[in-house]
Amino acid sequence: RPTSPELDALAASGTLFTDATAQSSWTQPSVASFMTGRYLSRQITAPERDAPTLAEIFADAGYRTVGLSANVLLTEGTGFDRGFDHFDGTPQTRTPAGVVVPPNAEQLVERTLAALDASAGGPERQPLFLYVQFFDPHATYEPHTDLNDILPVNDPALLGYLDWQREHYPLDEIGDR
Repeated sequence: RPTSPELDALAASGTLFTDATAQSSWTQPSVASFMTGRYLSRQITAPERDAPTLAEIFADAGYRTVGLSANVLLTEGTGFDRGFDHFDGTPQTRTPAGVVVPPNAEQLVERTLAALDASAGGPERQPLFLYVQFFDPHATYEPHTDLNDILPVNDPALLGYLDWQREHYPLDEIGDR
């Protein structure tokens, strides 16, 4: 089904990577590695101080650098903000118990657009390096049944995957996430 014509067009004119390996199974070391180009064996959870980051390299080349992170591990002062003209790693809210609630995709996109507007500068069009780290993949999957008419599934059982997940992985076994 042609569900993503714009992404398909972008992919057709882009580069296909057939081997993309993450340096780690969790965010901090993976991002530190791709921000510096260094292997995980050289660093643990943040970019090394002597390693130039992608943002620094782009900034030195004349790019405007804007970074936003919904991940509470990638915040200001941890090294992940190095080289960005504008970096926002501030959590959206805290619960009354003090638990950090990261911004969802919609909120982060709004913050990103505001940051891009605020950092645009003068009338000249400066190239842009933009880094946005969403947190939504960590959230519980919620089916979007409002899209069923637009993107009908051939197998209605697919819509019941969340029920299957709850049946096979009850929250009391894996913790309330």
